[in-house]
Amino acid sequence: MGPVRAGLTAYLAMAAAASAEVCDKVRPDWVPGARETALHEALLLLLSPWALATLAAIAAAFALRKPLIAHLALALSIGLVVVTAASVYLGDAMIYAAARAEGCVGPDYLRILLAVALLALAGAALLASYRKAPT
Repeated sequence: MGPVRAGLTAYLAMAAAASAEVCDKVRPDWVPGARETALHEALLLLLSPWALATLAAIAAAFALRKPLIAHLALALSIGLVVVTAASVYLGDAMIYAAARAEGCVGPDYLRILLAVALLALAGAALLASYRKAPT
């Protein structure tokens, strides 16, 4: 075995060992062998404290029809979209690509779509807060 082949083999062995440890750091409670889906990623977003606060603010804005609460819901949902998109597009792409290949991170499209849907709902709550309530 020549030096180039030996070096390449050692490099590939180190890369395989490094990629096997990615899911331990990204998702510590992930069960090896289980593949994450886009629905699971969306549920993780929906059950995050930020998204729950956004949902509560949107529900309060629809129920109370107060513009201040609707603006708070809109600000929370804009922040949620920005943070979600930043984590997808500005995060460490190499680590998440390795985690996605290993199966502990699912596709991100449904998570982003859910964040944008919450933004649209907050916009609808803001519009509804400026309309007169039927008497």
